[in-house]
Amino acid sequence: RWLDLPIESRLSLVRAMVDDALSNIEHQYNRALLAALNDPTPDVRTAVLDGLSEYNAPEFLTHLLEHIESDADARVRELMALELGRLAYESAGDDQLDEIRNVLFRVFENDHALDVRRRALESLGYLEGDDVQEAIEDGYADFSIEMRASALHAMGLQASQRWVDVCLEELRSDEPELRYEALFALGSIGDLRTVSEVIDAVEDEDAEVTIAAIHALGEIGGQMAISRLRQLTQVDNPAIAEAADEALQEAELMANPLRPLL
Repeated sequence: RWLDLPIESRLSLVRAMVDDALSNIEHQYNRALLAALNDPTPDVRTAVLDGLSEYNAPEFLTHLLEHIESDADARVRELMALELGRLAYESAGDDQLDEIRNVLFRVFENDHALDVRRRALESLGYLEGDDVQEAIEDGYADFSIEMRASALHAMGLQASQRWVDVCLEELRSDEPELRYEALFALGSIGDLRTVSEVIDAVEDEDAEVTIAAIHALGEIGGQMAISRLRQLTQVDNPAIAEAADEALQEAELMANPLRPLL
């Protein structure tokens, strides 16, 4: 009887199920949300995908693989591409990884929507292989800032020393989005030799880039990063002080993994 309901009611029901599941962890609506994935209204499908962002059942993966290339709505395909990356990272077996890889490559190469292709590239970052690295290089060479940002994000997911020089170069970019993603990648890579450049990025004119630099210092760790983070916990800016405190805890835990958590 789902399609007998008005569109507004279907959308409200999905949002209510998602909100209730977030508030009450024991409440599960996955079966209902899976059924609603076939709703003809894109807004409903988008809301459903938001609600299934932690779901990893085989039938969900099957639906994504079967529909990502045919769904008429670009936003829905974009969310599906991100979910495929998450599932590849969290739970997919070898056979499933091959299928996810093939689908993501087809989407990256053939989808007519830039945002869908860039999300497919980001999800490919969870996978290994020369073909993935070549795709990241192709994305980074793209003329659009958005695709280049996604390529940097994929470099971070790869967490490979291969990308260090590229990311350091992008710290000098005129585009805040590229500086932000470069810092995300440098934090994931965790090369101590990049600490001084990341510390300099804390003074970035863009607030989000500053916070990204602080988080990267927490991931990279080391005495130089810890010293700077301690200083930042004392600044008057609450957002910076809070981010620095969280990053400091992470960096100190890496330095002494047996230290009790307070």
